[in-house]
Formats: sequence, structure tokens, C-alpha cells
Amino acid sequence: INGGNRKPAVGFMDLPGYGYAKVSASMRKEWQSIIEGYIENSANLKGFMLLIDSRRGAGEREIQLIDYLLACARQVCPVLTKSDKLKKSQLTAIVRETTEILKKYDDRVHYPILHSSKKGQGNELIWRWMNERIRNES
Repeated sequence: INGGNRKPAVGFMDLPGYGYAKVSASMRKEWQSIIEGYIENSANLKGFMLLIDSRRGAGEREIQLIDYLLACARQVCPVLTKSDKLKKSQLTAIVRETTEILKKYDDRVHYPILHSSKKGQGNELIWRWMNERIRNES
């Protein structure tokens, strides 16, 4: 995204193989090497939005990824996606559960943001988190 007059441009990347990509183990391993090199060495990386399906919550893979990103001194903001697919009581439960899982990280991991692309829920909080990364790092 071009920032326009005197504002920095922003880029977004999807990390293939860290979610549920249906690829072979050898392809996943090849991607992992490239991605880890980028994560560990890029001076331009400002943070990570970790997308977690709110219907299933944070699992072991997400926790391992958070541990790795924090070990690389990277900031993490968990986003609970597809919030429009759950009832209010289910949303309350998944936020509580995710917050409980992430509390061991103290303030090193942002509180989870509920998001719905259909309803636009959470967009403002996500943009605010991203703007803080850009403003504090530029």
C-alpha cells in the first residue's frame, strides 16, 4: 500500500505453510527455510498479524509460531477471524480462552482481536495496531 505524500509504503505478506496449506511436506520445508530467513533477517518487518480461525481457537502450531516470533524479537497481534460465524456466547468463550492461553506472554503479544471480513468487525483495531508499528519504527 503506497502511503502517499511522505508516508511510508506498507506491504503485507502471507506466510504459506504456516497455516493449513495443502502441500507436500517437502514443499512446506522449502517454504519454511525461505520464510524463516526473512523473519530472522528483515529490517523492514514491523510485526505479525497471526490469523486464528475463531471456530477452532489457538492450537499448538499457533503457540509454536508465537514462541518463534518472540524469540526473533517480532511483535505479534492475534486476530480471531470469522467471528460472524459464531454466537455471542461462543465469541466470549473463544476470546476468554485465547486470552488465557496468551497471558503467559504478558504484554509481548497483543490481546486477541475479533475480526469479521463480512461485517468489518475489528478493522479499526487492526489498522490502529499496524499504524503504531509503522509510526514507532519509521
